[in-house]
Amino acid sequence: MRVLHVVESYGAGTVSAMVQYVRATPELEHHLVRRLRHDDDHADDGELSLFASVHEMDDGLVSAVRSVRRAVKAVRPDVVHGHSSFGGAFARAAAGRKPLVVHTPHCYATERQDLGRLSRGAYEVAERLLSYNTQVVAGCSVREVALGRSYAPRARHVFVPNVAGGFEARKLAPQPPEEPVLTAMGRLTEQRDPLAFLDIAQRLDGRAHARWIGDGDADLKAALTDGGVEVTGWLPRSEAIRLLGESTAYVHTARWDGAPMTMIEAHALGLPQVAITTPAVADGPAAAVAADTAELADALTRLIKDPAERAANLAAWDGYFATATVERQRAALLEAYGVTASSVAGA
Repeated sequence: MRVLHVVESYGAGTVSAMVQYVRATPELEHHLVRRLRHDDDHADDGELSLFASVHEMDDGLVSAVRSVRRAVKAVRPDVVHGHSSFGGAFARAAAGRKPLVVHTPHCYATERQDLGRLSRGAYEVAERLLSYNTQVVAGCSVREVALGRSYAPRARHVFVPNVAGGFEARKLAPQPPEEPVLTAMGRLTEQRDPLAFLDIAQRLDGRAHARWIGDGDADLKAALTDGGVEVTGWLPRSEAIRLLGESTAYVHTARWDGAPMTMIEAHALGLPQVAITTPAVADGPAAAVAADTAELADALTRLIKDPAERAANLAAWDGYFATATVERQRAALLEAYGVTASSVAGA
């Protein structure tokens, strides 16, 4: 079986999630059509070698759809799997109905808090129109699956949990370094709200080193660095994971999310973590999720000082991430692609 993955913004958590899909189903032949919005948006760490072929996507809406059509013609896939809003839109607009069309939102654009009601409504209309060429919606969280049912009621819906893969997970929280390190990770955008991370770091008043693993908007980057936060720039994933694993705690300040890959990765590395309350994590551990930066700064102060607090935090997140297993992800992907494990094994 050939699967063609379509990604319009190749980088950050979407790529981490998609590459893990590939690792979870090695018997399938995976191909990729991608667009790098900026040349330095992603530092490849060998991920491209996992794909049987890689096709570049042209800029512009019409050109992007044509790029996907060319890739479909060249690959002749059984499944076209679109990722995120634009990648999913281009995949559904280009694929026709002969290959199975699977869409994973990785957070619906209708969730964006930087847009007004009319703009979010336009995204919802687009989702409903594109649903006519969507056979399967593979949501990355239970909540995302529920949203998908409302936008694409005719489609088949499958919950495909995000999983941290490609590195050795730890089970015990590491001891804090001599100087505590608080880490945030991802693309510097309004979605990730790096200014909230800056506010938290400043509230701790030098009691911890603050580090942002990633890159993005130049103004946001300047605000962080001017405020004393280290910004690493884009790193190969192995290096990013190494730095994340050396942290004392992970801080998640995103304003909207699907199922945050960085939180799943931090948990797999045995890191305690805290998060700003959003619908995506509203059901997280009460002591680790807060509505404002002042509460999160207080929670981090306790985590830095008290090993028992760190252990309790990690244990509380264990239940929250219980579905984030490779076995569940693999079974869900095969279900989404319309095949059984036995048929793949016998192919």
